[in-house]
Amino acid sequence: MRTIPLHLVRHGCTGPTAADLAASLDAANRVFMPAGIAFVVRTDECFENSPFTRWVDAADNEKISWATIRPAIQRIFPNAPDDAWPDDETKTKRVWLNLTTTLWTPPDEILVHVRKGGARGSTSFPEHGRSMFFSADGFGSKSDEHGKGKGMLHLFAHELGHYLGLRHTFQHGGNDPKTGAPWPLSARWDLVYRPTASSAQFFNSRAEAEAVPERELRLIHDRSKPGTRGKDIRDNCGPTDANGRMTCTLATSRSSPLSISSGDPSLKGMSFATSDGSTWAMNAMSYGNMELPRNLSASQVEMIQQYLDTETAIIPQNDWGRLPQGTGRLLGLRTALGMPQERWPAQGPTQAPRGGIVGSILLGGVGMVLRGSAAAWRRSALRRS
Repeated sequence: MRTIPLHLVRHGCTGPTAADLAASLDAANRVFMPAGIAFVVRTDECFENSPFTRWVDAADNEKISWATIRPAIQRIFPNAPDDAWPDDETKTKRVWLNLTTTLWTPPDEILVHVRKGGARGSTSFPEHGRSMFFSADGFGSKSDEHGKGKGMLHLFAHELGHYLGLRHTFQHGGNDPKTGAPWPLSARWDLVYRPTASSAQFFNSRAEAEAVPERELRLIHDRSKPGTRGKDIRDNCGPTDANGRMTCTLATSRSSPLSISSGDPSLKGMSFATSDGSTWAMNAMSYGNMELPRNLSASQVEMIQQYLDTETAIIPQNDWGRLPQGTGRLLGLRTALGMPQERWPAQGPTQAPRGGIVGSILLGGVGMVLRGSAAAWRRSALRRS
């Protein structure tokens, strides 16, 4: 089992409660057990008076200079150089936090920013950075005693899936880290099908799906948006009933569509029978009721292993602007997660850990001494004002 440490940064010392955090963490560990992954909170920090506490006001779109934001960044990353950027370099608060998290989070951990308001969860794919953002109410089960309310029990697992490279069940994207080429649909063999004249063809392995021309494959889950308003979204696999049972309606080469429901082997990647026999688990990367049980499909487990085994280069985002001088090729560092330092990639972004010298990481050929120790990163329940 690969244990991946989490580092929570609570901006404004906001939630989640210990109970909600534990519930979401337990749910995530159940989801990722088939992938051989467990998550544990290594560091839980609280920052009062943080400028990153809220991101829902108009000021969040205003650009702030490095000189202004530097003290707040250096509270999170104490060894961030004063001269990482010129004092007059400007970016929005979100970009500052996303970029510095990508540059200076210790390679073996996932840093989770918790703040008030905004989207409940937002996460960087491996090729886009190393950030996870959550609102305070994005954890735990929020249903009341009558079972009403919008619980978020499995949202943490959902966002961790994105961090490890998974797209939604109804979306396709990203690059295979081993080839650098876009993922073929055949890599998602238990989430795709091939329309045929009489019905549809489904697959039991990637090899089976690869035997079919790529252009003939379709995602089983189609959540198309024909209009511009949210209510115009059509979901061919939803909604589920109260027990998680779903029916997907698939387009075929014939005039009439094909309907398949939970329990049909064709939906093995989308709907999973639970041990109690009365409920169905949904795919962890689907939308819908986050209180229902969630699972990963076999093809998703395979894709996660690819990201953990093979390093991914980060594509700098357009709004990042200038990077610190001497920064070479940026890596997603998913291969370093939960690994001892000797297993970290030999080339990657500048890291700014805490404490004494432990080694160096190459930046496109430029060596930079790392200061800090693994023990220093394992501080928990810290409070800074």
